[in-house]
Amino acid sequence: MESTMTFETNELNGIRQFYDNNNKITGQISYLHDQRDGQASTTDPDGSLLYTVNYNEGEPVGYSYIGKDGKPVPEIRAMSGKLELNSFFQNGMPSRKCQFVDNKLNGADILYYANGKLRSQDYSEFGILMGPSSEYYPNGNLKRICKYHNDHLHGQCLEYNEQGVLVRELNYYNNLKHGESKYYSEKGELLETRFYFNDFLLEIKK
Repeated sequence: MESTMTFETNELNGIRQFYDNNNKITGQISYLHDQRDGQASTTDPDGSLLYTVNYNEGEPVGYSYIGKDGKPVPEIRAMSGKLELNSFFQNGMPSRKCQFVDNKLNGADILYYANGKLRSQDYSEFGILMGPSSEYYPNGNLKRICKYHNDHLHGQCLEYNEQGVLVRELNYYNNLKHGESKYYSEKGELLETRFYFNDFLLEIKK
């Protein structure tokens, strides 16, 4: 679930908030004239702050996080168009590692839970998602692993429940469902197979 604030011109202005499936806020971003401007933050499911990034007219200019003393560390500023983000939770565990080059994510983007478990890992080439993208549950089990090409889902995408059981097996071509998509029960039993052509559902087999 997600809520946004918009202006009459359809530009984003104000705070855009993001929620998880339990309706808890997982992050928020400040926008002005459709650009990130001001503070953006991300939180752990337990409410712990991962980091804050300060933007100026769409450009990430610095970041901070909560130190072990419970206070925000002095802002770490971008240098020569590059921002190396390496933030931590108050308990000292890492929260995020990534790099912005010329305002765009470049390379690995790794997020963690406050318990030290991996939360997600993506790869970008100057802001464009490329290669494998994975998400994990707080217990460490894999939640979702997909492949991206030029910012589009492309190839197989597998989704699991919190117990590690495969519940969906999807295939994409340029962000469109294409080919077989299999749906399983929470116990891993095949429920149905759907056949797609460029996101158009052709057939369902039970």
